[in-house]
Amino acid sequence: MASNGVRNVLVIMTDQHLYTAAGFMGDPWVQTPNLDTLAAGGTVFERAYTPSPVCVPARQSLLTGRLPHAHGATGNARPMKPNERTIAHLAQEAGFATGATGKMHFIGPDQHQGFETRWDILDYYRMEPEASGDAASGMAAPGWYGRYVPGEEGSTADGPNPMTIHNGNYDGQPSPFPAERHVEAYTSGEAVRFMETHRDERWLLWCSYFKPHAPYLPPAQDWERYTAQPLPVPAVDEAQLANLPAHLQHFRASTGVDRMDAAAMRRCIAGYYGNVTFIDREIGTVLSALEALGLRDETLIIFTSDHGEMLGAHGLLAKSNFYEEAWHIPLVVSHPGHRHAPRRSGALACLTDLYPTIAESLGLPVKEGVHGHSLLPVVAGQENSGRSRVFSELHTPAGTLSGVFDGEWKLAVYTDREQLFHLPRDPEEQHDFSLERPEEVARLRALLEHDAALE
Repeated sequence: MASNGVRNVLVIMTDQHLYTAAGFMGDPWVQTPNLDTLAAGGTVFERAYTPSPVCVPARQSLLTGRLPHAHGATGNARPMKPNERTIAHLAQEAGFATGATGKMHFIGPDQHQGFETRWDILDYYRMEPEASGDAASGMAAPGWYGRYVPGEEGSTADGPNPMTIHNGNYDGQPSPFPAERHVEAYTSGEAVRFMETHRDERWLLWCSYFKPHAPYLPPAQDWERYTAQPLPVPAVDEAQLANLPAHLQHFRASTGVDRMDAAAMRRCIAGYYGNVTFIDREIGTVLSALEALGLRDETLIIFTSDHGEMLGAHGLLAKSNFYEEAWHIPLVVSHPGHRHAPRRSGALACLTDLYPTIAESLGLPVKEGVHGHSLLPVVAGQENSGRSRVFSELHTPAGTLSGVFDGEWKLAVYTDREQLFHLPRDPEEQHDFSLERPEEVARLRALLEHDAALE
């Protein structure tokens, strides 16, 4: 066992999780009792961010501790560079059992990336042949989800965007499948199976859920929980919509949010919250099993997401931008040595910080070229994470978009314009200061260009 009392590591990840959509983050509507309990015994990082507001780049940054342009997976159809090594590789080489269940979203021929045991969506479809995409898995049908290997026969890496091949992705509805037949329930079951199998070994497990990502079709019990609630709908300012960067104007049209009225948005929010509560229940299943196996007091637990969800803010849905709803993510680190000293930290944090955090917890060496910083000093009570800013990037056919946030000022650079926000005074990012404060734009641009050049 590592000197700090950590024997195992459990990483729990959700997909497209709005950072405020949890009771422990103050949402008055969504119910997340299991996450709230986890947060009450850990460190809540209130200012955690993703290095890319899209799935694959963010996930590969978590695993490598490196920014997307450095590890190479700059988009959902681009693989990492072949010489990149993940935290799972590091753990496996040190003799740990390594496992991954659920959505990994790996691109390229290496579909394990250091995880000796892997259970994913194709395994789910073999177990649930009746599942046909939206109804059960909450994602695309079997014809779309598969191996993400560009150029390989049968690959889906260059296939259609699942956000455009289904009608009603954002139209909240109850799923016709019972909860136990959703991919999330199977993901939990396989995570429990892994822990049971390797209970006498040291292990690293990544339990990754598809939800609350669209489509917003939770089990009926979770849908009904929210449909009767007077859920607030974000206000939309027509002048601000007209002034959105071109990338976001296009995104509004592609998701169909520009055609949604208040009733449709409320269904969307109800479905999303239903997904969140369903996931919380599944997380409870995994945490209860960890406790029953007697492993809780020697396991580091990390809960986070790959990116956020706009959920109607700024007239947008989904992600792929640098507003708080898309860039900011939930993050809880529950360390067995600090469970009785829970805290909330305003230190800046990033998904790249999880690689060195896990490595240090397990007593493993951190390789050169890692861009993250271990969060264990903050967990132990320090205020400073060693990070003065967070950087994020999004590579699109029209060009590279990027953002930098220093804890006070945020600069978002799109192909046709820049946005500058001052979050202490304007937490909802309603006022763009880019024309009024050119000196801040220049200062942040220098920081952004520095981080964009890191190798």
